[in-house]
Amino acid sequence: MFIPFCTTVLLAPLLIYLLALKDTAPLLLESPPDGQTAALHATAIVLIIVLGLELLLFAIAYAWGYKQLRNYLQHQIALLQSQALAILQQTDPNEDVDLLGLLQALGQQIRQQQQALEQQSLQLTQQIQRNSQVEKALQEIQQQLEARVQERTAQLSQNAEMLQARLNEARQQTNQLQYEIRHDGLTGLANRAFFMDRLHAELETIRNQSPQPDESQNLTAVLFIDMDQFKVVNDSMGHLVGDELLVAIAQRLQTCIPENALLARFGGDEFVVLAWKLDNIQQAEQLAQAICLCLKQPFLLHDQDIYITASIGIAIAVNGNKDPTALLRDADTALYRAKAAGRNRYEVFSERLHLRARRLLRLESQIRQATERNEFHLYFQPILEARSNTFTAMEILVRWKHPHQGFLLPQDFIPLAEEVGLISIVDRWVLQATFVQISQWQAAGFSVPIATVNISGQSLMDESLGEFLTTLLEQYQIPSLSVEVEISEQAAMENIQQSIKNLAHLDQLGITCWMDDFGQAYSSLSHLRLLPISVLKVPALFVRDAQQNCAILQAIADMAHALNKRVCAEGVETPAQATLLKRIGYDLLQGYLYSTPLPASALEEMLRNNL
Repeated sequence: MFIPFCTTVLLAPLLIYLLALKDTAPLLLESPPDGQTAALHATAIVLIIVLGLELLLFAIAYAWGYKQLRNYLQHQIALLQSQALAILQQTDPNEDVDLLGLLQALGQQIRQQQQALEQQSLQLTQQIQRNSQVEKALQEIQQQLEARVQERTAQLSQNAEMLQARLNEARQQTNQLQYEIRHDGLTGLANRAFFMDRLHAELETIRNQSPQPDESQNLTAVLFIDMDQFKVVNDSMGHLVGDELLVAIAQRLQTCIPENALLARFGGDEFVVLAWKLDNIQQAEQLAQAICLCLKQPFLLHDQDIYITASIGIAIAVNGNKDPTALLRDADTALYRAKAAGRNRYEVFSERLHLRARRLLRLESQIRQATERNEFHLYFQPILEARSNTFTAMEILVRWKHPHQGFLLPQDFIPLAEEVGLISIVDRWVLQATFVQISQWQAAGFSVPIATVNISGQSLMDESLGEFLTTLLEQYQIPSLSVEVEISEQAAMENIQQSIKNLAHLDQLGITCWMDDFGQAYSSLSHLRLLPISVLKVPALFVRDAQQNCAILQAIADMAHALNKRVCAEGVETPAQATLLKRIGYDLLQGYLYSTPLPASALEEMLRNNL
């Protein structure tokens, strides 16, 4: 639209100017110029100049912005018109004018203006070219910037996605870590930290409530659960199977836990239940019964049925009247009481149990002090050969000369020492004291009978017992046949595989074993055959009514001899008992009929008389 318009505007005046010039040209050539003619000439020249400028405007309009250049040229035309008008005004019509010189001067100005315009046009063209190059460079830079922006945007978007992924991963790791911190890694149950936080929150919530006068008591119960004889599974089938059993136990326990309860695993084979909003203690007891019943069915692992039972201790907080630590401690106390009472049962904590627990705590400290202060004393009860009535062996017994309670018999502190886990300390003290005494008597020239020392089930399961006895044999330089050990039938059968292993180690050292209280537990004949035992010892329970128990006593003696073992009866108090036992084939006799337990000084006197 712009170019046709410019062409029309510029060519129209051109035609007019040519027509005017056609009419005036002959006059200019034929007659000399007068004033009118000079004015006409000047006008024609001005028109020609305007025409030239218009043509120049037309030429430049294509190369440069029309509007700006037109304004400039119009200004120049106006200036030339004003100059031409000034010349016409100054020219007298009657005066001869040097038209040629005037035209030359005007032509010179026009050429100068034209050259200036051409130079400016050239400069403008160059400037336009430079601007075009700059614009092109700017466009390239813009394109590069846009490309870089897009690339950077894509990179930032990718980085944002990667950052978001890392944040999600970190959040998942944090959540996983928080879960692992508060849950047991094996069973997935709540752990001790989670349980204690929940217990604290429950008790705090109850304490902050405003109880109504007619409102019933709000009870919170903690049930401490410990699997009975779980160590037997670990020792006999391995810890991996033991872990599988723990997972199976956890899954089964969850099926019998109500909604208002939380099941947690504290570690090992210990589980704890928190039950809240109970109306009475009976509800806690019913939950304990349900747990015991839940474990009654065997667990099938590796094509083998595994039976497991649990002992449970129950502690109750009424309206949040106990702190979490005390409540858990009380449940633990009740648990140990349930174990001591025979296992596979529950016990509710009472103040009586609390007093007993405090007594056990004092006893633990006193037993440790007794070993350091030599408050324990050895007593010796002779064992005779049934046929010859000769002093052939002696059972080592221990008495505790308590600083406040006087002499305590074994039944007064041995069960408690077993309950607090210190019986091994007592056993080792007795063993070492026996070796010391025998070495002193042998050094004095006495013929010392075989000493049989009672060891607990805890000591029997301790694999370091053989090393301890080896050290004593080397230290005191006494024959290994001088000392034998007595273990109860129940202790030997609790973990038969470990018993066979450890007793075999003692047998390699030359230390034989007697089985005490035979007939009171549940010995298997196959196990009895595998155990390296030299003597079966029948308890006073059967000997006391020897006449009525004659068939049992006879069967035990026959079985022992069939297994190439000797048999001993303890608790012999009357000649009739001794006569019967000798008649049915007992090899060794022990009891008050022959001697009460003697202190070392009295037995030394007996040894001196036998020299």
